[in-house]
Amino acid sequence: MQALIAGRSQSSHRSGGRGRRLSANAARDLRAIKLTKKDIVAGICASGTTPYVLGALRYASQIHADTIAITVNRNTPVARLAEF
Repeated sequence: MQALIAGRSQSSHRSGGRGRRLSANAARDLRAIKLTKKDIVAGICASGTTPYVLGALRYASQIHADTIAITVNRNTPVARLAEF
C-alpha cells in the first residue's frame, strides 16, 4: 500500500492553472509508482473537488484501475468520477 498526499498548500479552493498542475501532478505521481490496472486508487477529500484527487482518479480510470471515493457529499466531481 502507498499513500500520495496533496498537502495543505495545494488547497482545493484555488483555481486556474494551479488546479490543472495539481491534477497533472497526480497522474505523474501514479506513473512514477507504476500504478497498473490491478491496483485500486482511493480518493479521499472532504470537498469532493480537490484537483490532485480528481487527477489521480482520472488517471486510474484511464488505465482501468478500480477507483473509490471517500467524501462528504455524493454529488461532487470526485464521487461521480469514482466507481465506488
